[in-house]
Amino acid sequence: MHEGSLANIRRFTSSPGPSCNYTQIASTCQRNVNTVATRWGMAQKKLRTFQMRTTDEFLAALDDWRAGQRPVLSRAEAIHQLVAYAIKKQAQKPKR
Repeated sequence: MHEGSLANIRRFTSSPGPSCNYTQIASTCQRNVNTVATRWGMAQKKLRTFQMRTTDEFLAALDDWRAGQRPVLSRAEAIHQLVAYAIKKQAQKPKR
């Protein structure tokens, strides 16, 4: 290894930078999850992970809808709100 390369590695690893450990990252993630959960009225409920596959066209339409919202929602929150709205509307329809 070149001495210059070694010097760059030493400089990079010894330079003061933002320190962040796993506990801080996990704490920040948990705060974000709690904020979203509270906004959805789910502060005391356990959140579950859900994944879905979709097309580029669906994501483009979702992103267009999100852009019109204030504040701009995350994709997950936008999907949650749209599904909750559809379920509520379905429940309001008179039964035949």
